[in-house]
Amino acid sequence: MAEKNWEKFQTRFCDQADMAINNIIDIIEYFKYSNSFNNKNKLLVDYTFYRCVMTNISSLVFLLLQIYSFGFTKNFVGLFDGFTLVAFNFMWIIVPIIKYHMCIEKDDTPKKGYKLSEILYWIVVGIRDGIALNLIWYLLVNDLIYFKYYICFLVILYLNVTYGKLTNFNWSIIIGPLLYLIYWFIMASEW
Repeated sequence: MAEKNWEKFQTRFCDQADMAINNIIDIIEYFKYSNSFNNKNKLLVDYTFYRCVMTNISSLVFLLLQIYSFGFTKNFVGLFDGFTLVAFNFMWIIVPIIKYHMCIEKDDTPKKGYKLSEILYWIVVGIRDGIALNLIWYLLVNDLIYFKYYICFLVILYLNVTYGKLTNFNWSIIIGPLLYLIYWFIMASEW
């Protein structure tokens, strides 16, 4: 009786193994998709570090420029007001990310690993870009009344274009800056 059960088990196991072997080509195709997802997620992690560092450094430099210009005689304003900060992540820089990650494609390139040096690179570049963007614009314009809105627009534009460069440019990089310009004009009409 035990031998009969063993034979049934072997027969079922061999049939299932044959079926799995026939579908191994399909599994290889799935691995190509998983490489694509992995590489896209790695890019998203790197970009998120860059984006967070650049926006925070831009806010810090904006505060330091206010202290430099007015001393401590005036109330300070933040670079991003409440709506701008919330809409920043959900309206002005999300469209290129969604557009790029919605496209599912096969990718034969090997999975890229996560290295601390790459993340540190994005952090350093974010610091450099945040400082440079603020200082260059401050030296060119030197108008702190509208400076906040100029810098917000430039940060949004720069982040969209940077993500566009990383993902082979598509039309979606213009939507965020255009939405911010619409917001800016609505706010300017209330002044």
